[in-house]
Amino acid sequence: MPRSFRHWTFRYVKNRVIQILHEKTHPNDPWLTRQSVHILADLLQDTDTGLEFGSGRSTIWFAQRTSRVISIEHDFKWYQSVGQKIQDLNLESKIDYRYCDKIADYVGIFDDVMGSDESPSPDNELMLESLREEIRRALDTLTPREADVVSSYFGLSGGHAMTLEEIGEKFDLTRERVR
Repeated sequence: MPRSFRHWTFRYVKNRVIQILHEKTHPNDPWLTRQSVHILADLLQDTDTGLEFGSGRSTIWFAQRTSRVISIEHDFKWYQSVGQKIQDLNLESKIDYRYCDKIADYVGIFDDVMGSDESPSPDNELMLESLREEIRRALDTLTPREADVVSSYFGLSGGHAMTLEEIGEKFDLTRERVR
């Protein structure tokens, strides 16, 4: 299928060029809009604690501006790569970096982060079931192939979360096409 460029208006191209130039001149900024980075830089305090899903430049950027960051990553190769950067920058004491490849594990992480010392409760089970139902509802809006790609990426089918490369091999697609 040939690629469409109809969305490439002058305004779109101008904004993309500005964003690309900003990313080149600020390589350590998180992958957020410039406005978001400026607002967060003004609002964050060195006594704040952050929680993020998905790690990378933002993990290090937040750690340099807060007292503590809890970062949860689902892609094991990326987890290792960012973990090495955290070690290289000697930020292990400020970043609680966790690997989580199954959606069900997130509930346990929330309990851990929120300081729950209780054993699994019926509330957690209800919350987990509600989360599963919402995910099922969202997946029902996709084509079967799209739903399978998303399920594979997040490990929703009971298996481990697959990398973009693994999904590409499974569906005969490139990594970028999967993304």
